[in-house]
Amino acid sequence: MNRKEEIVKFILNEKKLVSVDVIAKAVNSSPKTVRNELDLIEPILQDHHCLMIKKPGQGITIEGDPYDKQQLLSYFKTSSEAGYLSPQERQRSILTKLFAENRPLMIKELGLDYYVSRSTITKDISELNAVLSDFQLVIEYQKGEGIVIVGEESAKRKALAKLVPFEENKNLVYYITDENDHRSRSFVNRFEEALQLDYKKVEAIVTKAEIKLGYQFSTEARMNLIIHIAIAIRRTQQGNNIRLTDELVHALDHQKEY
Repeated sequence: MNRKEEIVKFILNEKKLVSVDVIAKAVNSSPKTVRNELDLIEPILQDHHCLMIKKPGQGITIEGDPYDKQQLLSYFKTSSEAGYLSPQERQRSILTKLFAENRPLMIKELGLDYYVSRSTITKDISELNAVLSDFQLVIEYQKGEGIVIVGEESAKRKALAKLVPFEENKNLVYYITDENDHRSRSFVNRFEEALQLDYKKVEAIVTKAEIKLGYQFSTEARMNLIIHIAIAIRRTQQGNNIRLTDELVHALDHQKEY
């Protein structure tokens, strides 16, 4: 049982207002940790039609229909600690899916992927569009098909490099170097299934670069690079190419990176 589930179960079982200090003692955590967890729990409650009631000096309780509370508990049973993403992490993940997939994505499909409501995904899209506007890109809904990112391929690559910093998203790029660890295999399986590429071959590109540069990337930077390279390869395979002018190639060809 993860900490979020422990906290929710404890509050529901109390059936009355309970203080953060009491919750912290019950789940063997600090009050600060519990407050941080409650901030993450609140949107989960909203997605399950439940409401967190906070009364200063008295405590916290969770209100909702018995059925909704049961669905809430079922959610925690079927999702792991890494299964819930913050809104920012979820939005980055949605953006990655849109860049990696060569097809429209249905809002309903995304809702099921992230255990959130349609309205939550719609809000995510609105917030993403505010950021994508700086790149002259927009997420558009194609009637009967789903959502896609519309704009120049060069702009999409720039947005991908700037807006998808995987270092912060341990849920998406969780990586264990021990090959016998099931979590490492799980990540590789998800990587290969999503991008249809051999993980080891893409990893070898980064390893070769490290040797050539005489520099070793951190684990986070390494994962960041592997995933960005993989998405770029996948987009090229799908026919999403960038044509460089002779002038641009000439401007780059004397640089070490080239």
